[in-house]
Amino acid sequence: MKRIALAGCVIAACLATGSVRSQDDVTKPKGPTQSQGSIIEDRFARKLLEAGDSRMAADETAKAVEIWQSVIERYPRSKVRYEAHIRLGNHFLDRERAYDKARVQFEPVASEDNRDEDQRAEATLKMGVCFYEARNFGKCFSVMRDVIERFPVSKHVNQAYYYIGLGHFQLGHYSRAIDALEKVGTSLGENDTQIEKVEAGKRLFVKIEDADLAALNAGDSVNVECKATSGDVEVVKCFPVGRNVRIAVSYTHLTLPTKA
Repeated sequence: MKRIALAGCVIAACLATGSVRSQDDVTKPKGPTQSQGSIIEDRFARKLLEAGDSRMAADETAKAVEIWQSVIERYPRSKVRYEAHIRLGNHFLDRERAYDKARVQFEPVASEDNRDEDQRAEATLKMGVCFYEARNFGKCFSVMRDVIERFPVSKHVNQAYYYIGLGHFQLGHYSRAIDALEKVGTSLGENDTQIEKVEAGKRLFVKIEDADLAALNAGDSVNVECKATSGDVEVVKCFPVGRNVRIAVSYTHLTLPTKA
């Protein structure tokens, strides 16, 4: 009987312990999971990023740059940091003409750690643009070919060919320039919806091919009229890519307020 009573005590003790542990597990405060934490960080990072956008829209450039940099510093694991890098890179590239500083911002976005392929393609292209603007055409060609090979179906391939053509044109390699510029637009299929419309403010490629263009003199241009369905019209100047050639191109920002 003593053994039975002792066993009963042991079982009761075990059950009591198990009950306590179970209750502890239920009442123990739980922090956010890694996924939840990531979502929360992304949300706060997004708000901070948009705050920087608002400052830039208000022409408070220095404050906008400071806020975008704080997104990267405060949320180093958030995917939103890549957008902050792109904004900083574009600012240093387009506004400050600080090509080395811009390239440093694009490099982490182009890395394999970033799972957004379109962002990687854009950042890689912008690194090539930095080299082009710095007149380091050898590096520019290498990076632009990387865009074409790694992201063959990306919309950024057209710009890669464009800058390769411009680089060869600057170097006086006219046949190579023509060969590259002829490929501008070839990355889009006939059924691609991007052919039918271009958003205002986005870059627009215009390429015309005609045997009569060979008669143009250096510095001559051909006006191309871009017209939206709303009736808005913008005239774009296209320039020949060399002497005695049948191709003229333009690369500009479309300012039409509607989609063309």
